[in-house]
Amino acid sequence: MTSLPSSSQDLVVLTPSSPSEFASAITGRCYNAKRPAHDCYPDVIFQAKSVAAVQTAVDKSVHVGPGATGSAIVQALAPHDLFFPGGHCDGVAIGGFLLGGGYGIGFPKYGMGSTWVSQARVVLPDGSVVTASSSHEQNDPQQAAILHLIRGAYTAFPGVITSYTLGPSLPTKPKGVMSGTLFYKLTDWPKAFDLAKTIHKDGNDAIEITGVMTYAPPAVQDATGESMVTLLGLMIWGDTPEESWELWKRYSSTAEGLLVPPDEMPTQLEAENVPAFFKDLYPSSTRYQTQVFMGDKAFETLQGTEEMESLMQPLVHGNQELALGYTPDMGIQTYAMYTDAGQDDTIKDQLDKAHAKFVECDKFHTSLVEGETKRHGYESGFACHEAFAKTQQYIQLLDPDGVFAGCPK
Repeated sequence: MTSLPSSSQDLVVLTPSSPSEFASAITGRCYNAKRPAHDCYPDVIFQAKSVAAVQTAVDKSVHVGPGATGSAIVQALAPHDLFFPGGHCDGVAIGGFLLGGGYGIGFPKYGMGSTWVSQARVVLPDGSVVTASSSHEQNDPQQAAILHLIRGAYTAFPGVITSYTLGPSLPTKPKGVMSGTLFYKLTDWPKAFDLAKTIHKDGNDAIEITGVMTYAPPAVQDATGESMVTLLGLMIWGDTPEESWELWKRYSSTAEGLLVPPDEMPTQLEAENVPAFFKDLYPSSTRYQTQVFMGDKAFETLQGTEEMESLMQPLVHGNQELALGYTPDMGIQTYAMYTDAGQDDTIKDQLDKAHAKFVECDKFHTSLVEGETKRHGYESGFACHEAFAKTQQYIQLLDPDGVFAGCPK
């Protein structure tokens, strides 16, 4: 393991390979949680590549290190005819993914990834190594605190997770995964979102829906002359190809106002190849991203109002770098995709204003669990005021001295 810095300003990357090495790095030291903007202080980063093992078990569970990617997990499970809803992108490591709740592939059908965590081994601020198990969650306050926080506390988690057990009885690998895309004119986004809501209200959990306002693929641009489009992506998680194809035909045939005719047969995929498929769909040059999660009820009250229209205006008037997506259950997501090496602060400012507009709206929901995850019975640490209070109590229980709250000034 790399030696620790002599000064809190030094940059150091630690590569622990065991819980005891994590413990020696943590004990007696103070840390700020790493923020999305990467403003770490002091500059200490744990490199998780050395704890990335994936091991399957006979009870249909899998033991993984925090550095293991969701893609590696689903590929390891595939020969056993099992599946886990890991991250959408090919390189997303499981540690941070699960701390964020685990909004992953196939989430309408399989729930959030963190719902499958049955055990975790963690190093607490005092250097102690604890194994928390769901079988003891009801009777052990410390284990209850650990399991609650690792299922959605993000950077508020006061410690380091060195391994997870996912399962037992992970779901059977789906055999009918298909992906199809419906294209609309950019200004016809209400038609796309109406179809998304129809699918959602029909209760078809096998369909993962994403609506995005973005660049037109070359073939669509050549056929229509449209440089930007609203697209509705349907990732269908059928147990059989026949089930998925029937769902695709049902909704693609009833879609109104399409820019181009829908494909007769969507792309067929192996479940373990879905993360790589998503990687190819979206550019890797994303420079800035901000997300707003809003429940369906709030979205419906906003659609067509001044707030929603003002958010759409930069898109409609040709700002080709700003995009807005809508996923039923998870809500509104705004983000920017940069196609060159530069970084335009104007785009960042627009996204910040869009984010603030929703935050200021009295119909805003801060939850990752307002829809789908609530239905699956999962409670995030930040789902509501009561849960937030519980989260604060659990953090205090695990870190009474505030070691992970940051160093004193």
